[in-house]
Amino acid sequence: MARYHPVRRSACRPPPICRPPSDGALLSVFSSAHGDQPVIDQLCQTLAEQPLLMSPTRFIHSIHNAASGAWSQAKACHRGSTAISAGEHSLAHGLLEALVLCASEHSPVLLVAFDTAATGPLMQLVPARASMALALVLAPETQQRHACALDWRLDTGSAAISATARHPVSAALADHGMAAALPLLEVLALAQPATVALPLDPGLNLHLGLQPPAST
Repeated sequence: MARYHPVRRSACRPPPICRPPSDGALLSVFSSAHGDQPVIDQLCQTLAEQPLLMSPTRFIHSIHNAASGAWSQAKACHRGSTAISAGEHSLAHGLLEALVLCASEHSPVLLVAFDTAATGPLMQLVPARASMALALVLAPETQQRHACALDWRLDTGSAAISATARHPVSAALADHGMAAALPLLEVLALAQPATVALPLDPGLNLHLGLQPPAST
């Protein structure tokens, strides 16, 4: 039986509120800045010390689309899936990919963005000291009363996040590969109209306009 890092298990088990009736009918996008760093660290250590003991299973888990494959297997999903890595801009690029897929295919898309804590020598290069995962389902039309409406466009100019996360945990995750998700998650949790601009690169932003569901 395959064993997964806890954050990968989280990435493959989105919260019930984002789950449409059939998980197997979803297109999906999985985005991660650095992938499964504990597994990568263990592989590098084995290569340096005992290369003949390299585990094929562990190697498979180090591949960047491993979480995507695990989701497809667990849900018997045969729809297309994309794995993305774009450094500190991984969330924005994953979200843009999911938005384009949703619009072009007129189909719900599962977006999963995650990153693990750095371990071993990787801690000298990657500041993340905690694991983080989030999942959203994007639909071409608002299908449920609790769904948030979202408008989006690309903006040129200096990259900036227009909303700032205020929760104390945001300070601890400021250098995390998924730190850009924190303002977006706060906006969704507060259920208030807001705009967020996520940097795609130094000269291009993904501009989001969020409208909470109407109260009943």
